[in-house]
Amino acid sequence: MPNKYLLLIAVASAAAMSAVAAVFVVRRSRTELPPVSPTVPRVDNLGSADGIVNQGTAGGDVAL
Repeated sequence: MPNKYLLLIAVASAAAMSAVAAVFVVRRSRTELPPVSPTVPRVDNLGSADGIVNQGTAGGDVAL
């Protein structure tokens, strides 16, 4: 009886480690990096600044 439990624990451990390895491999195989924030786009994805006319303050400064 104890040998069955040891075998069950060994199989469960191997399955868990395989699942963790699979998740790691799938995550590392992604070619596109996720955005830093889901609401703020990456700078690479923003359009050009053509047509933008001084959207800062009256002195031309950009508010941070």
